[in-house]
Amino acid sequence: MSQTLQARAGRYREVPPVSLAGGPTQVRVALVAPDLLSRSGIEGMLGGHPSLRLVPDSRVGDAHLLVLVAPAPGPEVTAAVRSASGDRRLPILAVLDNPGPGGAADLADLGVVACLWRREITPERLAEQIRAVATTPRPARLAADLEEYRRRQGPDQAPSRREADVLRLLAEGLGIPEIAQRLAYSERTVQKTLYAVTSRLDLRNRTHAVAYAWREGVL
Repeated sequence: MSQTLQARAGRYREVPPVSLAGGPTQVRVALVAPDLLSRSGIEGMLGGHPSLRLVPDSRVGDAHLLVLVAPAPGPEVTAAVRSASGDRRLPILAVLDNPGPGGAADLADLGVVACLWRREITPERLAEQIRAVATTPRPARLAADLEEYRRRQGPDQAPSRREADVLRLLAEGLGIPEIAQRLAYSERTVQKTLYAVTSRLDLRNRTHAVAYAWREGVL
């Protein structure tokens, strides 16, 4: 990380690192998410980790760090982070679709010290990075995370608009007949659309498809 980014991120390292050595100390995590689905997804990922504990919105001041879930940085995201953290500047682990046009500079100004990309996130990786951010005084990961994002960008396999619509309604719990009625498609068309997207992206089943759509920001 450049000296400029270190200086910017350093302004948000006012919370001392957590020591997990020799004790049952839990990392207390505050969550800022733009929608209930994103919040529920992260809460579900963290629910099985005894060393992590989500704090309610009313107790953000007790947290060791903040996990931000958003498509990309922007004014609304900045306002949500400022509102949640108040005067206590928590280090932030950002879970994003992309780093936004401002890249590292905007993220560091926000207080982000490390990033994960929703298309690649797993419960294990999320928990690992939360512990790393909370326990390491200066993780110096932001520049490396952005470089990883640029390196891993491959051919565009994003769902089409029709596929995205089907996945979104599937995530809402609708069955094939209900999706067909909502979108004014035949049931055969819905089935073919679902088969096409799951086959192309190597998705094992409908649950896997919904999880993929959430990571990609389709939902």
